[in-house]
Amino acid sequence: RYHINFLEYASWCVRQGFPYHWIYSVDDSRTLLNALARNDSFGVSFREHIFYRGSTLIGDGVNLVNNVGTLGEVAFTPEANRGNFSCTGELAPACDLLTSVQSSSSGQCASVNSLYTGCFREYVFLQNRWIANSYCSDFETSITNPSKGIPCDTVQVYGNPHPYQKSRGNVVYQMLYSL
Repeated sequence: RYHINFLEYASWCVRQGFPYHWIYSVDDSRTLLNALARNDSFGVSFREHIFYRGSTLIGDGVNLVNNVGTLGEVAFTPEANRGNFSCTGELAPACDLLTSVQSSSSGQCASVNSLYTGCFREYVFLQNRWIANSYCSDFETSITNPSKGIPCDTVQVYGNPHPYQKSRGNVVYQMLYSL
């Protein structure tokens, strides 16, 4: 059910508390989707690049995470939110799309929760509680449901205090990782 509900990229942005990472340009969307869908060695390398950069903390000597991050240090991490997703060559335009960085905020969490409340109101008004309870609740945040909502509220997103930076590459990584 999880993959059916969150098949599209925009849903993943919302579920991660970063709705501002949506890609509004049709050309940009096409560029990224074509790069992800390639079956040749370039496509495989592109997906490997996303997985490596999304899960590998490469120390810069400035940003330490749990005492890891000295200059040149390399370590696995569930989310390398400061990962550099840029690349060169034929797929550079797709990599450029992944480097866009957003900072979390209480406003973004409120935007996510407003998607839930708007959806819920619309389907309750249409007297279809099944849709309201089955699908709308997937976008409810901890603002209105602290026990089961997306952990995104006025002070944090997934346990990280605002402002927490995340690149579009991290959103794509999470999407691919779950598949």
